Amino acid sequence: DQRFIIKTMTASDFEAFKRIQKAYFATVCKNDDSLLARVYGIYSVKMEDQKPVKLIVMENSMRGATLVKGVFDLKGSMVNRIVKGKNFKPTATLKDQNLLQFNQENLWIRFQEKDRRRILKVMKQDVRLLMKYNLMDYSLLMCIQENPDYVEYKKTQLTSSGDLTQAHSRKLSVSSETLQDLRSKFKGNRHKFLSTDGKYIYHIGIIDYLQDYNFEKKMENFLKYTVLMKGAGISAVEPPTYGERFLRFMRDHVIVDQKRNPFQNKDFLRLSRPQIE
Repeated sequence: DQRFIIKTMTASDFEAFKRIQKAYFATVCKNDDSLLARVYGIYSVKMEDQKPVKLIVMENSMRGATLVKGVFDLKGSMVNRIVKGKNFKPTATLKDQNLLQFNQENLWIRFQEKDRRRILKVMKQDVRLLMKYNLMDYSLLMCIQENPDYVEYKKTQLTSSGDLTQAHSRKLSVSSETLQDLRSKFKGNRHKFLSTDGKYIYHIGIIDYLQDYNFEKKMENFLKYTVLMKGAGISAVEPPTYGERFLRFMRDHVIVDQKRNPFQNKDFLRLSRPQIE
């Protein structure tokens, strides 16, 4: 039923979880709206003549997603954060630069203002927890899908028009009564939100948050920043910088209403060091 995701767990991931587990459980128990993908269990599986393998069972924040328009793994970094190519499958997982490019041509991201404020407040609390425990390299997984109720409404409108060719060529307006009906039918949760125009549903969750800023990541930072001179936009940066940049990117480019706050890609590339407000 797509409720869970099972992943292998590295020794470093396991140590990170042991370190954060008390604070993690306190956070998700106190704040049911937390965007952190829930951990439901960690298991050690041993097969004959092989070393034990640790598995982590987590919540699937994309559960129930159909009619998918796009899936994005977002870190707030601009270095090597693009999947190259064209004509992607809707279910292909793309990255930060892909999202910015897609939104030059599509008006997909239209969070309601009340949801936007709620999400950003909760996200800040989650990120502060991860920063406190020296964790970084996490992502916001976002799936954009068409609202099935809106699709049915659109089909009804096209059929009743009597001229399908003309109906397909024009934009369908949604009356205030229809929008209210779409909102009343929608059942959201901590990971699931309806767009302001009722056309899209957004599934979001913070995933892969057990990466410690360890020696390996520090060496990656040194190599990319100092030797290869990739710039401050690299993913492997110290947790405070990572968390601040992550929050800034989500606030300015992801958890937005594009119609009110259109993406400003060039401005983002010139951003100075962000601060958590």
